[in-house]
Amino acid sequence: MPHPHKEKTMNLTIHASTLHRALTTAARVTDPRSSQHVLSCVRLDAADGRLRITATDLETAVIADLPATVTIAGVRVVPIRALLAAVQGARGDIAMGSTAVGTLRVRAAGVETDLWTLNDPEGDGFPVVSSPEPGPALVVVPAATLRSCGAPIPA
Repeated sequence: MPHPHKEKTMNLTIHASTLHRALTTAARVTDPRSSQHVLSCVRLDAADGRLRITATDLETAVIADLPATVTIAGVRVVPIRALLAAVQGARGDIAMGSTAVGTLRVRAAGVETDLWTLNDPEGDGFPVVSSPEPGPALVVVPAATLRSCGAPIPA
């Protein structure tokens, strides 16, 4: 059986509000003005009933595992702002699929949008971001707490 990330297709369905909330959070760490174009993108990794969204600016990373109906596992790296625009205002389920390297079709709110992707079916061009294991090394601080300390956290 071929490795699922070597497939040139990816198909999944995910609830719009779940996806939009995760993408909005991930967009806060991407850098649209970076000389490294990949840093303005998000990695989508669909497998085993979940969609993992990863974004980084090489100092900070956001990783979100979201429940999804995955019919074909795969990885795509797409510009996060374009993906956010494609799902903006959608309700219900969003379908995402790709039949060729270099594209991702997003069906949201009755509209189909084709997004270009990095020509990298395995997402190898995306910076490696390790997922922290739950435990003593994982620290979660509410944004309100950081703001109260004077940290410049977007609302």
